[in-house]
Amino acid sequence: MKKRIKCLTLILSVLCSIIYSCIVYTSISTPNIIYSSNDNAVFINEYINCSNVSSNNSESIYEIKLLNIFPVKNLKVLNSKKQNVILGGDQFGIKIYSSGCIVTTVSGVLTGEGCKNPAYEAGIRKGDIIFSINGKKISSNNDVEKIVESSDEKLKIVYERNGKKCTATAYSVISSADGKRRLGVWIKDSIAGIGTTTFYNPENGITAGLGHGIYDNETNILMPLNDGAVCKVRACGIEKSSSGYIGEIRANLYSDNFGKIIGNNDCGIYFKGDTLEGETIEVADISKVYVGKAKLYLSLNGEEKKYYDCNIKKVDYKSDYKNLIVEITDKELLEKTGGIVQGMSGTPIIQNGRLIGALTHVFVNDCNKGYGVFASTMAAETTELAEKTN
Repeated sequence: MKKRIKCLTLILSVLCSIIYSCIVYTSISTPNIIYSSNDNAVFINEYINCSNVSSNNSESIYEIKLLNIFPVKNLKVLNSKKQNVILGGDQFGIKIYSSGCIVTTVSGVLTGEGCKNPAYEAGIRKGDIIFSINGKKISSNNDVEKIVESSDEKLKIVYERNGKKCTATAYSVISSADGKRRLGVWIKDSIAGIGTTTFYNPENGITAGLGHGIYDNETNILMPLNDGAVCKVRACGIEKSSSGYIGEIRANLYSDNFGKIIGNNDCGIYFKGDTLEGETIEVADISKVYVGKAKLYLSLNGEEKKYYDCNIKKVDYKSDYKNLIVEITDKELLEKTGGIVQGMSGTPIIQNGRLIGALTHVFVNDCNKGYGVFASTMAAETTELAEKTN
């Protein structure tokens, strides 16, 4: 009898462990929030049940249960109406001027008393964003030099680190190299590059592109947007990708701007300006996105836009922005680019006649593959930006 009890206890313990593991896995592998115009567009399979708990005009709450018994979590579905947009696919130039300046290097200054590092001693570190010194706004490295050189008193520095505003007090030192006062920081105030437009939303006049944010490559900090513009580009050729090496679309940026950037975040660059012309396409609800064949639509090297074959290898609901894994299968595109290259970010992804996403990042060791973000997420972002800017 005791052996039976021990055996049953062991079996129950194992079952509880399995159920607990399944609950934890289900919680991790399902999203917390999704955008959808379809009330049934939630993560459902034969083991997971979703039941509507509450709904209003803007959102619905679903309770996810394992085996329709064990509660796992609540899923918020933000209601987004069906939208038709104008398909992008053209390369464009990006110019961003930061709000504040990113510290890219904190270095020592050689003085008559040895090497000094006033910025470091004051607590300034690489990746901090300096907004002002002694109450004067900072927008360039030249601003820092002028303020530091003109003051032999303490310097009150206002900066941001990890989204938190901070202050520091530093004392400049005289460089033995040129006799000028130095703080010991190098900063970046702007960045430029190229990307591909994803779509133009005629409802709010906002164009979305790139599919990911513009980061400073030295600090991996999202560039804080103060001002920015987009411009046309002149194609100069394509440097192919290969395993372990990411190629690029080479292009020159024109000086004339045709749009103003109003958003730089993890799902793309957003701007207002000239209206994009092209074919109208429906933005796919995420319930319509599936593993299988799809198309990329873009212009390369100044040529007309055209469709290229690809496959959706994975659809990931739990990720905020890396929702798709895309593999290029088109022989012509692979011959031209060797895979995904820099400048293709933002390329529209079409499946079943709907816009499902935008190409974002490439796999360094397998450049035929890359990530994509849901187009519905980008479309929802244009709506939010329109409300903020109006």
